[in-house]
Amino acid sequence: MSTSVTVFGTASDGHMYKSTDLQFSNARDATSATGLDVSSDTMRVGLGYQVNGDKYRFYRLALYFDASSYSIPANATITGATISIYLVGNLTIISPGFDLILMKDFYETYPHATLESGDFDRTHYFGGGADSPTIYGGTSGHQRFEFNIVGKAIWINNTGTSKFVVMSSLDVGYNIPNYYMLADFYTEEKGTTFRPKLDLTYAIPCTVVTDAADGISSSGATGNGNVTNDGGETVSSRGVIWRDDGVDPGTPSDPTDADCNYSAAVAGGSGAFTAVIDGCASGTAYYYRAYATTAAGTSYGDAVQFTTSSVSVLTVITNASTDIKETTVTLNGNASDDGGDSITGRGFVYKQGGDPGTPADPSDADNYTEDGSGTGIYYSDITGLTKLLPYFARAYVISDAPDTAYGELEVFYTMEEDSITIDGMTGDGTLYYTKLGSCGEASQVLCCINAITASSVET
Repeated sequence: MSTSVTVFGTASDGHMYKSTDLQFSNARDATSATGLDVSSDTMRVGLGYQVNGDKYRFYRLALYFDASSYSIPANATITGATISIYLVGNLTIISPGFDLILMKDFYETYPHATLESGDFDRTHYFGGGADSPTIYGGTSGHQRFEFNIVGKAIWINNTGTSKFVVMSSLDVGYNIPNYYMLADFYTEEKGTTFRPKLDLTYAIPCTVVTDAADGISSSGATGNGNVTNDGGETVSSRGVIWRDDGVDPGTPSDPTDADCNYSAAVAGGSGAFTAVIDGCASGTAYYYRAYATTAAGTSYGDAVQFTTSSVSVLTVITNASTDIKETTVTLNGNASDDGGDSITGRGFVYKQGGDPGTPADPSDADNYTEDGSGTGIYYSDITGLTKLLPYFARAYVISDAPDTAYGELEVFYTMEEDSITIDGMTGDGTLYYTKLGSCGEASQVLCCINAITASSVET
């Protein structure tokens, strides 16, 4: 399950300001501060027009949250983050108020651990990691920055100090200051529930193993994975990813990333699972990774390679029909090549008066047979035909790829049977000749001659 902790601000928090008697932009765009305050129990943000003394003052506050003592695992994924600072309410803010903008230095250099004058330079910071609360009046209470997906992903230091600067929307923009554009907030020195705090919720990613692929064919394989540890979270989805160019697909934040193919398993959960890898080229090496997704994000196993089998075309031959009669025929075929896969079914499709076609599923044809499996010669005895009509037939085979192949078209005509009686004719008899042997003896060779004529022409 997800874990929640509250990290309180450190005593390094405070504010910095730049004052000027010139144009207000001289203060807004300054690279260093005129003054720093890291010891008071309040800190200030906003723009000020000074009635006495400096003409303009720009205030920016700094926040520090040290998570090193909270035992957050280094591989934890932040699933929720909110910064709260307490508005003192001792200043009047004119309508329509202003927004508080949470800013961050990507390189974690600014602001320094002990606030420095150069930390004032706004070009060090960027926003976009959290929403911006709006201050409409001077009522006291917590103002909260809710982190978005970007802020949760890269703005929090799980095992060290997270540093931020808060500016007003007027500071970031180009509004001329007014006396009532300032707000005070309590620092860590105030203590108890008034001090700044960072509320975090985190989860531990699951652990996934990529096992060797099996069921390898010329066009794909079965990918195997195993969620060995769910990290205490519910595994919402799992599957495999691979790339068409045969290189490591990497570990994208989203398995459905456009740079790689993905295939989801039937359901989430822990333990072993399989997912289909298809659409591959024959005789080609591929890398794939198993993945699983929880509230902590998506975890991946190591990349594992497999090589598809070389292409071999699934082939079947339709041989000539035999034993053609009035209502029966024997159809003949030859499953000559299994295409590198196993032939799981074979037979014939046939149709009276026209080509039965090559449907993806032979059972969709007008008439079909099922005649075993495997390669080699096979036949099927067909009955129930109509005499004296043309029939068209094709042999087919089905492999476990899955794939279906058909032979050429065979045409045959059913027959009409009749019977006749043929009688012998007069004039049949015996022929012989006499040959004189060496001893003077005569031998006879007899030859039987039978004259035969059809009974229909007897005389």
